[in-house]
Amino acid sequence: MNVVARWPGSSHDATVFNNSVLKMQCEEGLFGNRWLIGDSAYYTYIAYIALLNPTSPPEHRYNEAHIKTRNTIER
Repeated sequence: MNVVARWPGSSHDATVFNNSVLKMQCEEGLFGNRWLIGDSAYYTYIAYIALLNPTSPPEHRYNEAHIKTRNTIER
């Protein structure tokens, strides 16, 4: 877990991430072949996994898993 508490609550998630040690560590490959789950604010990040516009059952399941994970994090 990586916690950054120096930003006010009104700061956007992407602003906090873009100025974090975690982003630097990800870019340096410290975590190997891992993925960052986020919303569209992270679209410029290389390891960002986007929600799909689902057209098949596997894509629907992917979106459901993605949403459940993000909802847990956002709480």
